[in-house]
Amino acid sequence: GYQRRVRGMKVLVSLEFVVFFLIAWLALGPLPTQAALRYVDPEDGSDARGDATKENPVKTIDKALDFAKAGDTLYLESGSFDSVSLPKPLGIWGNPKTRATIKGPINFGSQVTGLVDLYYRDLIVTGSQGFVFDKSLAIDGVTFERLDLQISGSGVFIGGSGQLNISGNGLTFNALQISQSGSGSSKALDISVSSGPIILSNTTVKGNNNGLSFNIAKTPKNIQITNVTLSNKVQISVSNPSNLVVTNSSFVGATISISGGYGTFLFNSFSQTSSDPSIKILAPTVETNRFEYEISNNTFQSISHGLDLSSVDDSSPLQVAFEGNLFLGANDKTTAISIPAVITVSVDARNNWFGSDNGPQDIFCNQEGRGATVETPGPEYGPNLLYRPWCSTDDCSEVKWVRSACAAGDDPASFIEDDADSMTPWGMSILIIAVCSVSYLVFLAIFFFAVKIRQGPSHNSASDQENLT
Repeated sequence: GYQRRVRGMKVLVSLEFVVFFLIAWLALGPLPTQAALRYVDPEDGSDARGDATKENPVKTIDKALDFAKAGDTLYLESGSFDSVSLPKPLGIWGNPKTRATIKGPINFGSQVTGLVDLYYRDLIVTGSQGFVFDKSLAIDGVTFERLDLQISGSGVFIGGSGQLNISGNGLTFNALQISQSGSGSSKALDISVSSGPIILSNTTVKGNNNGLSFNIAKTPKNIQITNVTLSNKVQISVSNPSNLVVTNSSFVGATISISGGYGTFLFNSFSQTSSDPSIKILAPTVETNRFEYEISNNTFQSISHGLDLSSVDDSSPLQVAFEGNLFLGANDKTTAISIPAVITVSVDARNNWFGSDNGPQDIFCNQEGRGATVETPGPEYGPNLLYRPWCSTDDCSEVKWVRSACAAGDDPASFIEDDADSMTPWGMSILIIAVCSVSYLVFLAIFFFAVKIRQGPSHNSASDQENLT
């Protein structure tokens, strides 16, 4: 009887488990299947006998699509492929040793509405178009990595007319080699983004001197550009970013233009631009509560214009912290900073090396400067662009304090002379030490005087009492 009761309890527990599993399955749906690699080998694969596994690869991408499920990845062993149309969300990998070549476009079909945790890596992609999407896509954890992108003509290499709605682990471009051939201008990246994050890292981009652009439009969030080398008239344009961070990158004959937003530029180098400004900031194109940039510890060499703010209007106040930057080999033919005739723009440009011990050339307030020029609409805008003190050596190990040649709002005709002998930081330190020392001596004198006065009456009273006895 006891054993029958035990068996009955086991059956009851088993039934309860089955019921619980069925309820969970109905509520959550079937358990997801694990994403798989679908192998394509043009040389050793067979569309007739293969099943797109590593042991039995197929010969063509079209056949591999018959076996692939959403979330799978096509693994291209080697060879060359013409344009690819993906009817479902799939990744594409190449063998890192043999790297297959795809002649674009690689088109995400109208059935694809989102890409999650997918990679496109170890491929050579050629043609006038690369990865193209013509409708909006939800992006989460998508990576383009170790790609050799060879752009020709004037097409778009990664982009399309659809909008990318980026969330979660975002969109990453890492270790890309991008080169532009032929004549005309092209777009390496042309995307409209409503969120973020976006990462562009460890990438080399070489244009053909006719214009190769990266365009990130709308309101992207958390854009990181790091360890990137851009050359030969590559242009980056970003619209209304929230937290754009550009670090440790090299712009050789390349520029960046930003509309609105906020962000940081740290430890970058800008060189070899003959006309366009290295960094151009324009007014926001959407309503914003924050419009500010930190630009610090960058180098500018052989450029025509460093920071251009002249197109900013008074629609949103702009604050720029510009510190620790070096204009190497610059003179008054180089424009370091230019600001517009609006009082809502404020630039703190103290502690920079402008190319001369005499500081930047300022036709209103520092006529003796022989370094790169700071351009203001007039002396009344002097408080909007502060550049004193400036570095007096090209490593910014020393700074120089020189009084302004004009006061804010004064007419240029009422200039006062430069105070070339104005106090240096060392002189200020010595003065402070001297004042403190004198104050301390005065305090000691007062203290001892007070003690002596206090002791005097007590001493006399004691002597009088002694005489009476």
